[in-house]
Amino acid sequence: MIRPSRAAVLGGVLLLGLALSGCGFGPDPETVRAQARVVFDDLVGEMAAADPAVLRAVEPAAEAEQPCGEGGQGSRRALVATATLSITAEAEAGEETMAALAATLDPETWDRIRPAAEAAEQHAWASPDGVVVTVTFDDPVLVTAVFTPCQD
Repeated sequence: MIRPSRAAVLGGVLLLGLALSGCGFGPDPETVRAQARVVFDDLVGEMAAADPAVLRAVEPAAEAEQPCGEGGQGSRRALVATATLSITAEAEAGEETMAALAATLDPETWDRIRPAAEAAEQHAWASPDGVVVTVTFDDPVLVTAVFTPCQD
């Protein structure tokens, strides 16, 4: 007769307990979405606080669901805000504004990631929970976006 090891039995009990309690692996999707909203609101607040002689017309778009994953079977939330650089702003004002937005992201939480190849003036970060932040400057428009991880 084969006796299961004590570790295997304890592991099975733990998995059964997680299954019965409704807990899964990874962060709760609603918590991640709420945290993404807080980050987005902080970024939009930073944009709105910019000198109007530099950045004008900060406009957050309505929160949107986007398809993602294999065959578009999943969805993620996209939070996007745009602003326009004033025509009277100094040439380096766009880069300075991008740096101010980046400074709102805690480097202990946010890792710099490679931006999209087609977006020359884009900076991007990812959190351990899979939230992605992008800041793109396409003179004269500054676009800030926060994406939640893909959920099935």
